[in-house]
Amino acid sequence: MIETSSHEIGAAREFLGTDTRLLQTLADESDITTLVDRDPYTLPSTKMRVGYYGERHLDYWISGLKDYRAMLDTIARHGGSLVPGDSVLDFGCSTGRVLRHFDAQFPADQQGALHCWGVDISSMWIEWARQNLSPRLRIMHTPTEPRLPLEDRAMALVYAFSVFTHIDEFELAWIAELRRVLRVGGIAYLSVHTERTWELMGRQSSWPLHGFLTRDGTDENGDVITTEALLTTMPRERVVHMSESSPVPRVFQSQEYLQREWGRYFEVLEIIERGAAYHDICVLRRVD
Repeated sequence: MIETSSHEIGAAREFLGTDTRLLQTLADESDITTLVDRDPYTLPSTKMRVGYYGERHLDYWISGLKDYRAMLDTIARHGGSLVPGDSVLDFGCSTGRVLRHFDAQFPADQQGALHCWGVDISSMWIEWARQNLSPRLRIMHTPTEPRLPLEDRAMALVYAFSVFTHIDEFELAWIAELRRVLRVGGIAYLSVHTERTWELMGRQSSWPLHGFLTRDGTDENGDVITTEALLTTMPRERVVHMSESSPVPRVFQSQEYLQREWGRYFEVLEIIERGAAYHDICVLRRVD
């Protein structure tokens, strides 16, 4: 449940930047109140969302709404749509930042119109989501090995934010598994770090990720990744950054790599520059 104020709504408008569709929706307080009222469930604490957005709880909630809307717009741009009864999978759902909106906001007058599934490797996040979000959401823990407890060709949409940016091993096996659960014509919407992300970090030395990626950093060959390296082109088409200060690798794939390797499993429809914050978005479609 979200408490809103005029100050928070003004800050949310600033956060949304040039997203004209959502800015129009948030034209006045009554509109944002209507959207919030459709989602009566609690928000995770700042700690449970690993610090994202700090105490700016409305910004956190709207960030999920923004990504939800962006996916619907992308599907429409490629000639498709979601209809009541379709199934959607959030691969790496965490505490449901995006998944909650598919349940609450689509369509506006029919909560539960979609069959919403979420999986994550963190049992802590899954348990929080199961206890605090809509009971209509089908949320479960999944192992790191590429196997989902879902039927073949069951999903109209599969999406993943900040997942393939961290998968070192089993990357292509997971891509194949997502293909298995997508129906023919279904869309996969996956956030990625590309060479554009690499260049962005090199240009913005004050950006927190810039310092993180250069601290104690090596790649999969054991070569040190330095600040100077970020100011040059990405050295290979796939770079895995590892740090002693974090157990989670950071994975970068060039657009050419995505087109060639992920294109073996899907039709690559587009790669959207900074489609989700600093991530690019790889949009894929299953064609057979």
